[in-house]
Amino acid sequence: MQELSERGALVGRDGTMKGRGRRWIAALTLAVGLIALQPAAAEAVPPQAVISGFFQALEEVMRPNNGNGFEHRFAHLKPAMTAAFNLGQMTRIAVGSTWNGLASEVQYQLVERFTDYSVANYARNFKKFSGGALAVYGTRTAADGRVIVETALTPPGEAPVAINYLLQESDGRWQVVDVFLSGTISELANRRSEFRSVIGRDGVDGLVRLLERKVSELRAD
Repeated sequence: MQELSERGALVGRDGTMKGRGRRWIAALTLAVGLIALQPAAAEAVPPQAVISGFFQALEEVMRPNNGNGFEHRFAHLKPAMTAAFNLGQMTRIAVGSTWNGLASEVQYQLVERFTDYSVANYARNFKKFSGGALAVYGTRTAADGRVIVETALTPPGEAPVAINYLLQESDGRWQVVDVFLSGTISELANRRSEFRSVIGRDGVDGLVRLLERKVSELRAD
C-alpha cells in the first residue's frame, strides 16, 4: 500500500510530520485557541434586575416638577417598557381565542396599539405619582418556572401600594407577562375581560379603534 505521503499527505514514510502536516496542526491549534478565547454567551438578566432597570426609567419621569410633559414621558418609557415587558405575548393573551384566527398584519397592528396603550398608561399615571418612591423587595417562584418580583409604589404622603410583576423567561430573556395591582389583581385578566366584550360587540376593528381612542384620551389628560 502506498504511503499517504506520496499524495502530499501529512505524514512521511519515516513517520515524521511533513511541512504541510505541521502547518495544518498549527492552524488547528490556533483555531481551537481562538474558540476558547471567545466570550461565553451572556446570561439572562435576572428578573429582579429587569424590574430594577425599568424602575430607573420610571423614577426619571417621576421627578417632581420635571415639566417634561406627556410626550417626553411616553418617549422615555416606551423603549424601557418594550425591553422589560413581553407586550406581544400580553396582547395575545388579552385578545384571547380570537387571536389565532387573525391575519399576521392584524396581529401586528394589535400589538402596536396595545403597546402604545400600555406605555400611555404609565406615562399618564406616573405623572400624578411624581415625587413618589419605588422599591423592589424580592422575588418568589410562581408556576411553570416563572418568577414574581414584589415591589411597592409609595405616592407622596400616602401608604405604599403593592405592585407585583410576573416574569417569564423566553429566548434567554426575562420579561413581564402580567402585573398584579395591590399584589393580587391581574391587570391582564381585566384587559382580557374588557377586550373580549369589545370584540364580541364591535369586532377586532372595534378593539383597534378603542385602543387608539384610549391613547388619545390619555395623551390629552
